[in-house]
Order: sequence, then structure tokens, then C-alpha cells
Amino acid sequence: WIVRNFPNFGYLVKVDDDTFVRTGSLIETLQKMQPNIKRSLYWGYFTGNNQLDKVGKWAEEEWFVCDLYTPYAVG
Repeated sequence: WIVRNFPNFGYLVKVDDDTFVRTGSLIETLQKMQPNIKRSLYWGYFTGNNQLDKVGKWAEEEWFVCDLYTPYAVG
């Protein structure tokens, strides 16, 4: 959708609805980065030590890797 409707966009930011983004600081930081880094940047607060949900609404019944979720960006 983004590429089709905004073909020349420079950045795409996805945040939760309870997140405040300091856009000025974000843009300033991105402009200081090398172009090759910005091209494939996946930025956020990552966690990787959460216990796997084995019961309840979010139970992962088909997860075979280990007892922890693999690292992922939160927020």
C-alpha cells in the first residue's frame, strides 16, 4: 500500500497507538546514518528472553524451537 500510494517515501515508521515519537530526533538521527545502513534498518527495542506461552489465549502449540521466543522488536 505504501509503495503504491507514496512511491517516493523516505522512511516508514510503525508504532503502537500508545507510543510518542520524537520525530525531530528520529529524523536527525536517520540523516546522520550512512545510506547503506538506512536502506535495511529495522530499529526498535528488542527482547529475546520471554517465556513461550504454553497455555491460554496466546498459547503456541506448534512451537518446536525452544522454551523462549526468538528475539523480536516490541512496541
